[in-house]
Amino acid sequence: MNRLWRRLASGIGFFTFGALGVFFQFLLFPGIILFVHPTAKRKILARRVVHATFLWFVKYLRFLGILDWETKGLEKLQKPGQLILANHLTLLDVVFLFAMVPNACAIVKAPLTRNPFTAGALRAAGYIVNDGGYALVDRSIEELRTGASLIVFPEGTRTPWGE
Repeated sequence: MNRLWRRLASGIGFFTFGALGVFFQFLLFPGIILFVHPTAKRKILARRVVHATFLWFVKYLRFLGILDWETKGLEKLQKPGQLILANHLTLLDVVFLFAMVPNACAIVKAPLTRNPFTAGALRAAGYIVNDGGYALVDRSIEELRTGASLIVFPEGTRTPWGE
């Protein structure tokens, strides 16, 4: 029975994440982009939305019984202006990091900015596109100076299956 519930709850979790994602990408984030100015205010609002939504989601997964987690030393990640270098082992590591780090900015792969399901959030939150060059370094320094924490996945992609 437990196995059946975990499968059903996992389906509920994926459905919820997808439904919220569609709502946010096609309604909420475009609204933020269009109506919230200046850019600095827009980025803060969009990052708060991402942070609060992801925090709610990981707590929701715990409530459903899909996973359990605990944190140690979380206060270290919540200080402003952190440079956080993270491995990208699963899809959930991104969700957990953004849930636990307020005002997080990230360096993201350029193809994500062309994906209709991620482009709105990336643009609204002002995440940095890794299209290279000095501009990437300058934008990273600028974000850290404003007090944002910069999350970098040095490997740039998730770990391949079985490694």
